[in-house]
Amino acid sequence: MSIDIAQALIDAGTKYKKELLAMPVAALQEVFPFITLQTGLQGKIVGGVLTTDAQLRPYRTDKGASDNTKIVPFEWETFLGDVVKEFDPNALLGSLYTEKTSKKPTEVEIAKRVAQEMAKKVGEALYNELFTSVRNSDGDYTSDLFNGYGTIIAAQVAAANIAAAEGNYVDNTTLHITSDNVGDVLKASWRGLSPLLKKQKVYYYIQTTVLEMYEDWFQVEYGHAPWNGGFEQKTLIGSNGKCTLVPFDNMEGVPYIFISIKDNVKMGVDQMSDAETVEIRRCDNPKLVQFFMKAYFGVGFETFDKRYFKAMKVSIDPITDFANSAVAGTTATFTWTAAEGATALKVQVSEDGETWADATHAAIAVDAETIQVTGLTAETEYQFRLYVEDGANNGVSNIVTVTTTV
Repeated sequence: MSIDIAQALIDAGTKYKKELLAMPVAALQEVFPFITLQTGLQGKIVGGVLTTDAQLRPYRTDKGASDNTKIVPFEWETFLGDVVKEFDPNALLGSLYTEKTSKKPTEVEIAKRVAQEMAKKVGEALYNELFTSVRNSDGDYTSDLFNGYGTIIAAQVAAANIAAAEGNYVDNTTLHITSDNVGDVLKASWRGLSPLLKKQKVYYYIQTTVLEMYEDWFQVEYGHAPWNGGFEQKTLIGSNGKCTLVPFDNMEGVPYIFISIKDNVKMGVDQMSDAETVEIRRCDNPKLVQFFMKAYFGVGFETFDKRYFKAMKVSIDPITDFANSAVAGTTATFTWTAAEGATALKVQVSEDGETWADATHAAIAVDAETIQVTGLTAETEYQFRLYVEDGANNGVSNIVTVTTTV
């Protein structure tokens, strides 16, 4: 099909502006049952939770007023992003219309379809980065636009706003989640929720691989699959139907899983002002047109109050090939396959296999594959493991036993 659709495409961008701006969000529709979408947002938004001790008391004449009511604020943000993409519309026609149709598509129909595909791709990129993106104002990709859910949780853990002391965090990185223990791990975290959170309908946001392990665990534990065709909701056993497992394939590599209510997990867009726009326009190359979109997007949480949120740091795919490659009287060298997405690495050492400490060694680059441990005692048996902070291999590796020489 050889059609000059450049002008029709430009006209379609103007005619269908509102529809095209909605396309990226429409591409995220599979997450909407579990995430609260807020529109009309630009920049920073302050959420929070009201705390009060208001209650009835035995009647007295005196006022007895108190000021124990407050809102604990939490700030999250939507960011302004843009995409500028030049493409040859005629070169795309073969992939859009590969089958014969009873009615030949008009130039406007072709133009609209091309524009929709461009907008849809923007949405697909947003979905892929919902949990893992890290805001970088100098970046060029969707992964640089905003801080994903996993990134936000990591930052709040570092700030101690998500912590065991706050009642909203469990560090389970020394216990690898497997098909043998996943059900017990998930049930234990559910049972440790605050009483108020356990009373509500909550979602357990997990990686798809965790759900697959849970299905295998359930099959072994109870002799049948956990779901059937007549009951599609993936409810965690032991939660009295109140905790639904929500798997996300775009959470793979995130070292956290978390429980919350839908209203607490936010996604923000604008779509209600002239600050957002979409255009299809001519460019320097007469064979190409330029797709331009400017829009706000961001994700966040209303609060990390334990009554509405709890996170667990997990180890799902740890390093399993940690190995000793050389040993001497006071040193030992180790190798492993480079960790994926790690933020820090360190070797830990133990003499009894129970009490672990950081071994003495030079700083390890996050993509390193070897390190020499120093400061050991000759003719002594040690156990070593590699600790990976964050990324797909988060957690501790297999244990290696080494005996130093004379």
